[in-house]
Amino acid sequence: MSNIQIIAFIYLHRFLHHFMHFQHTAVHIFTVW
Repeated sequence: MSNIQIIAFIYLHRFLHHFMHFQHTAVHIFTVW
């Protein structure tokens, strides 16, 4: 793989991780309400 592909993969992984964390937090807040 080229460097661009590696960087894109890392950014995509970080984005998905943050999105999953945000979704989990939103669900937790929603259930608390």
